[in-house]
Amino acid sequence: MRRGMVAWAGGASGPAFFIALADHPEWGRGHTVFADVVDEDMPVVERIVAQPATTGTGKIPITNLNTPVKISLERIDTGATPMT
Repeated sequence: MRRGMVAWAGGASGPAFFIALADHPEWGRGHTVFADVVDEDMPVVERIVAQPATTGTGKIPITNLNTPVKISLERIDTGATPMT
């Protein structure tokens, strides 16, 4: 898992996603990565992370923003061949 990768994070409250803020080779291939944040947009992610949040105390500490942030996603044509 590399910095900027966007992956599914399932849970009891329904599906969600997360953005890796750092490289995590120790995570292996345990997550379904479906997107990457382009380098020039990582400062936006870092500003979102700086917002007030609450971290749970479970086995895996999950941090949720106190106030949701609306985002929009845009598909960028990279010219790559789609997977079938």
